[in-house]
Amino acid sequence: MPMATATRPSVSSRDWRSLLSSGMTLVWLIAFVKLLIHIYFNNRYGYFIDEFDYMSCGAHPAWGYVDQPPLIPFLTHVSRFVLGDSLRAIRFIPALASSLLVVQTAVILGR
Repeated sequence: MPMATATRPSVSSRDWRSLLSSGMTLVWLIAFVKLLIHIYFNNRYGYFIDEFDYMSCGAHPAWGYVDQPPLIPFLTHVSRFVLGDSLRAIRFIPALASSLLVVQTAVILGR
């Protein structure tokens, strides 16, 4: 008579269940929906005056700008090079950063 052995769930299914029970899936979903909303509605109004400043500084990246940290002109330069000059392209990196901020806040508050 063969002995019945209990099957244990695999490591991947345990990790999947812990991910779902921790609530991070919902947080990532909220962040993704936030990003999609930003991308969809980012072309409704014209350029903001600060965006012209960022685009100007991005055209001439330097480390010595007094009014903003040096990463902003660099990211604007990369964004314009890769995505172009449209409103959605200029506002993509800030939309992505604000969506990732939702995830970061959830991670910090979850500890």
